[in-house]
Amino acid sequence: MEKRGSVYIIPDENKILEDEFYQGILKNHIEALIEFSKKYNLNYNFTEEDSVNAPYVIAQDGHLVIKIEESSGLVCCYIPKVVTDRQNSWIHNNSQKLKKYRIVGGFGLEDTNTKKKPIEINGLDDIIRICNKRNMFYERKEVNIYARKKI
Repeated sequence: MEKRGSVYIIPDENKILEDEFYQGILKNHIEALIEFSKKYNLNYNFTEEDSVNAPYVIAQDGHLVIKIEESSGLVCCYIPKVVTDRQNSWIHNNSQKLKKYRIVGGFGLEDTNTKKKPIEINGLDDIIRICNKRNMFYERKEVNIYARKKI
């Protein structure tokens, strides 16, 4: 059976040590999201009906999700509110791989507390720009932690 697509999940390095989760897809992208949850004991309990919401849930938890659909040439990125150094590096290091697809877009997730809808992002350049901007929040957060340390 031919591969229908693939899923990359670049975990938040503060939660999962592995650099990247990758799985080729035969039927539905939810297969990879279920496998990710099982592998890292995340207890998401996704089912086939969760194929639309599951990437949002994983990104809301701080992980960068990239779904690739080979037949349509579509890449969809789900970008967490704060992008870690590892996630930002992955986007930059794999931009050539993503450029070969016909349509590249995604969603930038917001805080769960604000109940705002995710922002739609069109094009790889905008995805990289959003990741860079959201990575600055990560950098600032780390600086603040060390700035308040008592010596």
